[in-house]
Amino acid sequence: MTVSPRAIQHHTVGVSVEALASAWARRENVADGSVVIVDTEIAGRIRLGQPWLVDTANSVSVGMILRPDIQLVQMNLLWLVGSLAAHRAATACSESDLTIHWPDMVQVIGTNEPAVRVNVVTQLGPGRIEHAVVSLRFSLNGLGLASEARAPLVESAVLALDSSSSLLAEDHEQLIDAATEHTLLIGKQSKAVLLPRGEARGKAIAFDSEGLLVLKTATGMLELVAVDGLRQITTA
Repeated sequence: MTVSPRAIQHHTVGVSVEALASAWARRENVADGSVVIVDTEIAGRIRLGQPWLVDTANSVSVGMILRPDIQLVQMNLLWLVGSLAAHRAATACSESDLTIHWPDMVQVIGTNEPAVRVNVVTQLGPGRIEHAVVSLRFSLNGLGLASEARAPLVESAVLALDSSSSLLAEDHEQLIDAATEHTLLIGKQSKAVLLPRGEARGKAIAFDSEGLLVLKTATGMLELVAVDGLRQITTA
């Protein structure tokens, strides 16, 4: 890898990228921007604790440890960091036309299968985020890539996580604008299935300053959708 010097752990096999990165962050207090790479996960999990069901010979997982100076109410912005980084990294290595399906997928346009899955795990302290792990799981098959593309894809992922997390630190409005540009839902009628129950329907018009999705209902009301309150979202 030719990325800038940083602390990196590369595991051929590991339980999950989040578990390894979070344990490292707690145990050694490693710096913001430290990276964990796992070639094969034994128990990789995506959002809502669902298993990562991809052929391990054709996937790779990259997690970056962040220590973001943001308010707790802005935690949803971390999903935009991950989604934007996933889109940039995949676009840099794949010839496919890609889009962000908020909050946790990058897909090839015209398909429903995720090419990249995003996950965010946070460790909270008193009134602050001690650390977060933003992880990207790439399906090489989903991106139309051969196994030889794993190394350049990892490098692109680290660089993309760097750039999108820098936007969070420097100007989160630019982060929101950049993610919005590539997000499938924006401008479309959408249905959000909520947790533990219920739903919200409306036109997805924007992300607010805290990273919540804004739906405009048929009556003109604005509904805010947070990632931790979302089961799934689809376009009408």
